Amino acid sequence: MVDLASWNGFLVSVHPALEAHDLQGIVPGDALAAFGEFHAQGRLRRADAAEQIARATLALNEAGIEPLWLKGAALIVSGSPWATRRWMSDIDLWVAPGRFDEAHAVLRRMGYGHDPRHPDASEHHLRPLFHEREAFALELHHALVAPAVAGMMPIERVRGRALRTEWRGARMWIPHALDQLVHIASQARPSGAAYLRGRLKTRRVVEFVQLASTAGAAEATWALRDACREAGQPQFAEEFLALAAGACGLPGGFESRGAMAGLAWKTTFPRMHSVYFGVRALASRGVLYHALRPREFARKAAAHVRHAMDTRW
Repeated sequence: MVDLASWNGFLVSVHPALEAHDLQGIVPGDALAAFGEFHAQGRLRRADAAEQIARATLALNEAGIEPLWLKGAALIVSGSPWATRRWMSDIDLWVAPGRFDEAHAVLRRMGYGHDPRHPDASEHHLRPLFHEREAFALELHHALVAPAVAGMMPIERVRGRALRTEWRGARMWIPHALDQLVHIASQARPSGAAYLRGRLKTRRVVEFVQLASTAGAAEATWALRDACREAGQPQFAEEFLALAAGACGLPGGFESRGAMAGLAWKTTFPRMHSVYFGVRALASRGVLYHALRPREFARKAAAHVRHAMDTRW
């Protein structure tokens, strides 16, 4: 259980969950103490993240830029009770396109730079930026989400109902609670029928249900269905909600044969599933692309092989 919790990003969440459900008695004393320490370390990391967010925002404010903080950073700024249960490895922010280069320059002047061990930019953000005296990498977004799910998070809607706040002396924005819910679900990367065999991370379902318990299950359901309908992927909402109900008890009586069948396929044939998606990902670039980048191809192929050999995910 510890191994699975660690692999899936839940290790810092186990102790508060045991407390909330009065289940401490089923765990050996030394293990319970370890869970408590994991959670304590998570709280310390949240405190570090909060200070880093404030420092970066103040520097951006001096240049007249008010960033939009995303995902875990937004939970910290809003004081969400779920912030201490979420594992964070980086901090995400978005700035308006006209200020993007300027924001990048501000962060570089602060001492942020790239790490050769993290060479790749994403489709929607720059290469991670690291600072030798800061605990977290910063990911500066030029788009809110990856192109495949951009329809679920149109910038006009998100900016239109984002909340402007002054926090620790800094001026910033955070997405509306419902957009935060949709953003979490979008990280499952739906792509039509392929979603059923997709690499859905369990933590996305759990995080969605956690935030829905605060925002309201009905409101969360409406927000996800509406966003998926706008993006032309209405079936994804039903599949995701069915998984949230089946795995985490999201109220609403959701059903989706497709979601359950896809989950069964994934868990019954995990290595075949991983090889399938690994080959598909490599094939999407084409032979010429890989021929010109042999080291990148070797690195990615090796990563897919390692992934296929480990079924914990």
